[in-house]
Amino acid sequence: MCPLMKLIRVNSSRYRQKSDVVSRSQSGKLVKSESTCSDSPHAEKPKNSFLYSKHVKYLGISLVVIVILVTTTCVLILPRKTEKSPETPDTNTATPRLPLGPGAIIEKKIWGGRATLNFSKPLPHPTHFVIVSHTVTPTCSDFPACSQRVQSMQDYHVGNLKSPDIGYNFVIGGDGNAYVGRGWDIRNFHMDDSIGISFIGNFLHDHLTTEMISVAKKLLDEGVKSGKLARDYKLVAHNQTFRTESPGPNVYKEIKNWPHFDAGIYYSR
Repeated sequence: MCPLMKLIRVNSSRYRQKSDVVSRSQSGKLVKSESTCSDSPHAEKPKNSFLYSKHVKYLGISLVVIVILVTTTCVLILPRKTEKSPETPDTNTATPRLPLGPGAIIEKKIWGGRATLNFSKPLPHPTHFVIVSHTVTPTCSDFPACSQRVQSMQDYHVGNLKSPDIGYNFVIGGDGNAYVGRGWDIRNFHMDDSIGISFIGNFLHDHLTTEMISVAKKLLDEGVKSGKLARDYKLVAHNQTFRTESPGPNVYKEIKNWPHFDAGIYYSR
């Protein structure tokens, strides 16, 4: 290379290096150079900049993936842990236990009865007679069997006899429970001014149990206490109001010893 050209090249290189390091503004303040010269004494040469940015990128992606996985796990797993075990019943929503023991007065919704039809007649209070009968059906000894028996009687009375409901106000089963039929407020198919109580069974040969007698007396006591029955009500057998063998001799010999029993005949002979 010729000396002149070499001199020009050297001077030009020195001028660029000097102007790239610092420059002064018109106010005299120093400003950072925007030079990208690699041999500038104030410029740091980046080390492995490509690898560093690549690692940062991968780290960011990894963090995003971890956050997504943790969020998904919380959504899917945590609700399952808060659910109650099926082996632990909720006491606020559990179905009430059915009354299987003796001495209960069981409402229609429990034994599965249908509602009384709207052509029934209301019963005035206090009522002055209690008529005791029997159903002349097989006996029953537990809640499932007795409730089924009462349902069948209701179906027969409504479907075949065209009655608005089962004919009795109350039915007493061999399980020692009283089943609500027409209840205290609807007239039965006996006398108008009466409560009809019928024992499940045929007491021409069946016999009352101690539990059946006990729940019948409990029912009558509650009727008096609630004002549904007159305090001086009369207790009579079905065959004292109609020509029939009901309630059978085995019921009659029991009820004739009860305090309110009346031996009168209440039908025309």
